Amino acid sequence: MQRNNHAAALVIVGWFLSTPAVGQDDCLATYSVNTTRSVTYLSIGPSADDRISTTMSCSVADAMRDTLFLTWHTLDPNVLGNASQLRAKILQIRMRLAEGRTELEAARAPATQLGAIQSLKDTVLAAGLASAVTGCIVSAATCKRAVGASVALYQSGLASNVGDNAQASTQAQTEMNILDSMLKSIQDQITNDVAQQSKPRFGVVLNSICAAIRQQCR
Repeated sequence: MQRNNHAAALVIVGWFLSTPAVGQDDCLATYSVNTTRSVTYLSIGPSADDRISTTMSCSVADAMRDTLFLTWHTLDPNVLGNASQLRAKILQIRMRLAEGRTELEAARAPATQLGAIQSLKDTVLAAGLASAVTGCIVSAATCKRAVGASVALYQSGLASNVGDNAQASTQAQTEMNILDSMLKSIQDQITNDVAQQSKPRFGVVLNSICAAIRQQCR
């Protein structure tokens, strides 16, 4: 599968943002995705301690890479650096997660459950990115677990079916609770200093995630 959609994506992002976010070079790089391979880890920083164990097909990982590249759809870097704007964005993400949890609780048929999870794909990536960019500054111990929950929910949203209806619903709600708890912790602890630290960290996180996917899926 040749990645030939990035030129158009760059035009879109260039329209929204004056310059691409630091770290998007890896997201823009063209390569053929080996769809027979799988990702076994993601990284949110340069060290081995920054790795998050996960397993997903390279097709799913590459779709996530595309979505993360369109940063306006997940976490607008323009809100970073300003504590009040960042709190407002995190509150917005938490409210959307709460809506999704309500939709999931009301769903009974597997297809309806899957639809509820699919509608949250951008939101859960935004939550995971917020956790990686800001959460690891204020609560490193739980940050990676929240990012893992985000990835698990994103994978569920791309699944062809939800399998066991009750089990899928319970697992999804568990992951949403983990994300919400992390986001609340961030919301409560954001200061101007934390907000300022999040600006350079955004590029590091994005670059690390994209590099990990590219390295494992070429």
